[in-house]
Amino acid sequence: LVHVDEEPYNLATFLAMEDASANDLFEQARAELLAAFGDQARALGGQIEAFDYADALRTVQTLLDTAANR
Repeated sequence: LVHVDEEPYNLATFLAMEDASANDLFEQARAELLAAFGDQARALGGQIEAFDYADALRTVQTLLDTAANR
């Protein structure tokens, strides 16, 4: 079972290393992330699919801030 609260941290690790495993991890967690973060998760998916890991990392940091403030 994927835990949404862990996924942004895991994604951040792979994105910071510019590791293509981030693509697989996002795909595994896509539904949960979309349910939790909506448009922000959609934007993240597009960035990851385009291998734009620098912007994706910034988006993940925004997701983490959003989650921390809930």
